[in-house]
Amino acid sequence: MKTKMIIKLQYCCVLAATSVLAASCSKSKPSFAEAERTALQVIQSRASWPESPEALCKAFWGARGNKDYRRLQILWPGSASYDWDKICAKDANVKYVFGTFKDNRVPYASEEYYRAHGSYNLGMLLGSFETPQGKRYYVISGN
Repeated sequence: MKTKMIIKLQYCCVLAATSVLAASCSKSKPSFAEAERTALQVIQSRASWPESPEALCKAFWGARGNKDYRRLQILWPGSASYDWDKICAKDANVKYVFGTFKDNRVPYASEEYYRAHGSYNLGMLLGSFETPQGKRYYVISGN
């Protein structure tokens, strides 16, 4: 009974979040708060999610490299309010390496920078919350 209720609740959250996200694809963008609320609902309702902070960062940069803006909008709650086309217009095809999650940050650098310096020069700030499926991480800041 409890499982059926959770599944129904998740289904309702997905429907609500999907409709808000679909509306965000129109010409007018949602506010950061609206986009964040929608993305957090989607994250909570997903059956699967990147299992570690490092995996989340890899998923984010993979989606950005593929110009998968819909996925970015979920991985970085609130970012549906951003103009990803403009932000990513001059992105080069860069491969990143990631360090170990500590103090809500995952250090990272381009492979080229890391090879040359042996260190990370960037960091992703992450947030998290508990769900019935376990802890879910999401992006708060990309640098």
